[in-house]
Amino acid sequence: MKTPGEQALLQGTCKYFLRTGKLPVSMPQFNNTILLAFFNYFICNLQLFLDKYFSCCTIYPLFLCGSRRKGRRRTGSYMERSFAGGSKSPIDIDNTGGVIMMDIFEGTRIIDFTNTVSGPVCTMLMGDMGAEVIKVERPGTGDEARFFPPYKDGMSASFVVMNHGKKSLTLDMRKPEGVQLFKELVAASDVLVENFRPGVMKKLGIDYDTLCQINPRLVMCSISGYGQYGPLSPLPAYDSVIQAASGLMSTTGFPENPPVRAGTLIMDMASSMFSAYAIAAALYGREKSGRGDYIDIAMYDVAVQFLEAKFMDYTINKKMSPRTGNRYPFVTPFDTYKTSDGHIMIICAGDHTFKMLAGAMGRPELADDERFKDFMKRNANEPALKEIIEQWTGAYTTKELWNILIENGVPGAPVHSVQDVIEHPHTRERGLLQELEQPGAGTFTIPGPAYKARNSVMKARGPAPKLGEHNESVIRDILGKKPEEYVKIKSSGILG
Repeated sequence: MKTPGEQALLQGTCKYFLRTGKLPVSMPQFNNTILLAFFNYFICNLQLFLDKYFSCCTIYPLFLCGSRRKGRRRTGSYMERSFAGGSKSPIDIDNTGGVIMMDIFEGTRIIDFTNTVSGPVCTMLMGDMGAEVIKVERPGTGDEARFFPPYKDGMSASFVVMNHGKKSLTLDMRKPEGVQLFKELVAASDVLVENFRPGVMKKLGIDYDTLCQINPRLVMCSISGYGQYGPLSPLPAYDSVIQAASGLMSTTGFPENPPVRAGTLIMDMASSMFSAYAIAAALYGREKSGRGDYIDIAMYDVAVQFLEAKFMDYTINKKMSPRTGNRYPFVTPFDTYKTSDGHIMIICAGDHTFKMLAGAMGRPELADDERFKDFMKRNANEPALKEIIEQWTGAYTTKELWNILIENGVPGAPVHSVQDVIEHPHTRERGLLQELEQPGAGTFTIPGPAYKARNSVMKARGPAPKLGEHNESVIRDILGKKPEEYVKIKSSGILG
């Protein structure tokens, strides 16, 4: 019986050969097992065709599903019934045949070889959608995020948010035995995400050119500050460094004050989201081509996307747009306005909306005022218009003003604090307060998923792991090592 890792390698090899007509360099010796793998790959693809067009036809690839038990009737199509080894289907079917819920990345194994924020958030997003995520960490210390505040009973809340539902495997990658075990895990996985400085993976002997010989279907994503090539590529980077280098920081703040960074780690978070999106696209492409892919995500590149209109203003007009605070340079009113107890954001993107605001203010004549009758004139006379609006907003509380805006259909909202957001009923109704039980630290309330879908689910799948918590289960169950082999591996010191 082949181990899951060997099965994955054989299936990948078969698909690679049938798609390209070539054998990878790492092709094992051609034998009966290979013949059987070729046969079952053909049968599986035939079954997908039959499921699509002739649902009454059913065939059973023994290599993938195991032998059929005597007297046990199989029901449903092949895709509904089973994946490798008879594992749980990613689609749950009710008694009437209707789809209830699907874990999009069920059956996808991801190696998380990352630290701090950008990489862990990427794999967390995919784990919340059903992927199995194995976090490979340095023995002794692990991910630096394990020490990030705030803490609850000695546990980093930041680490819990970014790493819940993952498995932890400690490997000393300075030792050849650690690298070899890592390669075996790659052979049994679909995706590898890393966020080291360019060149580190090659120095360790686990760059994409090496790993794709082991697993041609591997999708590998490298997240770095400036990308894998370019003059700035070797430089170290953090979120705020990238905000500065990309020009994003120069656009943030008020014109009379120095540039400021965004209040949260938006580039780390955005890079994570772009990475998850690119990985999902590569996995989709793999189903068509049979080949994996290499993805180079630079936080610098992601930040440049956020320059939007200011980027285009320079490429077209060679114009350097000044910092505008909370204003948007091409729309007025578009700003925060003082209230009697805080601030409120008001935006009127067109003439019709401005007429609604003028009506809400009890000043309908403003819509016909020569200074404000179209968006170009409002932009030219923004200081005068802001003074008029703040004379109105200053007479009301923020809550009163928001109700007035809502009643008149004018886009706007209070400048809420974090406390306001967490305590708002809309936040709870949207499922953004997700409770997670963390052994040894009690209940954490973490942000819920940012997307909701009718037929799929995104949620935390379990607590954050202790360092090395899953060493034995990964090495024995996934890599197929025998008990005595695991003991030998453990005694070698590569697990810490």
